[in-house]
Amino acid sequence: MSKKELTILLTNDDGIHSPGLWAAAQILSELGNLWIAAPDDQYTSAGRSHSLRAEGSIRPWTEKKGNFTAFAVDGAPAQCIHHGLLEILPCQPDLVVSGINSGSNVSVDITRSGTVGAALEAANYGIPALAISLETNDPLDTKDLNEQDYRGAAYFCRLFAEILAEGSLGEDVQVLKVEVPGNAVHSTPWEISRLSKKSLYIVKTAERSNLSNPGKLNWKIQPDFSLFKEGTDAHTVFIKEHIAVTPLSLDMTSRVDLTELEKKLVHRILNNNL
Repeated sequence: MSKKELTILLTNDDGIHSPGLWAAAQILSELGNLWIAAPDDQYTSAGRSHSLRAEGSIRPWTEKKGNFTAFAVDGAPAQCIHHGLLEILPCQPDLVVSGINSGSNVSVDITRSGTVGAALEAANYGIPALAISLETNDPLDTKDLNEQDYRGAAYFCRLFAEILAEGSLGEDVQVLKVEVPGNAVHSTPWEISRLSKKSLYIVKTAERSNLSNPGKLNWKIQPDFSLFKEGTDAHTVFIKEHIAVTPLSLDMTSRVDLTELEKKLVHRILNNNL
């Protein structure tokens, strides 16, 4: 029996020109009906933001040919998801894919990520979503991105897209986050991991002589990878050089006994006359 053809919506926070987007498009178009709604500009670190500067214009993108329908959207990645689902696609897709992002999205940093943000936005519609990223030397270096080999990441993009679309991972696995090391090939092992509590991207102090002068924040990569604990996504992809697969849920409620926490708070308030 042949597999059901999937309807897939693809986006990428690196924008419509991203080589990672088109590597994903090529492999995902083999699975069925592929629709692309990607920002017309770079939107790295946009999270789930709805940019007020975005005008929401949507124009067909014909610079790439293939078995897909593509649009460039004046909007952040999360906004592309809304435009795609509400205006572009003729029906709700079986799956949303965000990627292949150029640069890792690991640890507690993921709430900044436009890649993960777009996937979470799709999950809010009840659609299974895949957020996939590839380790690169400099995610903002266009020359570096164009020279990156996306074949290994594309293989795992298709693999986990098919699995996720089956809907067999449980209702609380709303997003599957996949991190691919830069040297990955088809035989690279993968493993389930949790988020690292240690940030990969360290924000640097703005360089300026006076606070009133412009001072754009920048970042650097955490130089000591030994700080990433075993079993975390960062340790898996950077130390072991394996694929790190992390299940995510929209429910960010702290994993504590809520009844016990309530008792502690009531006791604290009553005993301190707060």
